[in-house]
Amino acid sequence: MDLDAVARAGRELVEECPRTYKQLGEKLVKQWPAYEPSVLAEVIRSLVPLVQVPPRGIWGSSGPAAHTTAEHWLTQPLSDTPSMDELVIRYFDAFGPATIADLQHWSGIRRLREVVERNSHRLERHLDANGQERFDTAGRLYPDAETPAPARFLGEFDNVLLSHANRTHVMSEEDRQRVFTVNGIIRQTILVDGFVHGLWKLHQTGNDAFVEILPFRALTPADLRNLENEGETLIAFTAAGKTSLGVRFLKPE
Repeated sequence: MDLDAVARAGRELVEECPRTYKQLGEKLVKQWPAYEPSVLAEVIRSLVPLVQVPPRGIWGSSGPAAHTTAEHWLTQPLSDTPSMDELVIRYFDAFGPATIADLQHWSGIRRLREVVERNSHRLERHLDANGQERFDTAGRLYPDAETPAPARFLGEFDNVLLSHANRTHVMSEEDRQRVFTVNGIIRQTILVDGFVHGLWKLHQTGNDAFVEILPFRALTPADLRNLENEGETLIAFTAAGKTSLGVRFLKPE
């Protein structure tokens, strides 16, 4: 198989109009009948930078997962020489203070200390409570350590849970095993004072909709009130048009 030729043909097809992997394979197999359609589609998935297009991923709507090229979607070419320096700075800007191990875990790229060091003029170094070196973008302002963090609901695969090698800054190892499933799903979680303390689900049936909260442990009355208030805001947004809305708590596991 000429992989470059398959990639070029696939690129033309998805730029002609967005296509699902199934549709892509069915088109490509006409030119390469000796191969399975799924194999041909996988070549495009591996060699061509793709973007999943709407209506997939739109709130309250869905559709088949169709793709076009990143260049076609952005209406501009991708850089032939992407900047590793900017990648590093953008990571710390989003997720700092973080360690080099965190950066490498997020990016999947190793040996990044040299890149961090040559950008030291754009970064600040910190030592955490364990004496571990962390980096952040220069000039960042931090709230006082006693500032309470509001109750929050995180969606599946949220970056807060995925962007560090050591996640104990946001959840315990015991809780991580409840959130990260064996089949690769990262569940929806609740944050109490900045830490994972349970799971949540949205239920909709007919004209009824409610947020179901499963705490991992007993919470204070104030925490429950804060979660309920945040849940009411969430359900009002996610289930607009429903006549019966609510927040329900399950007993802690």
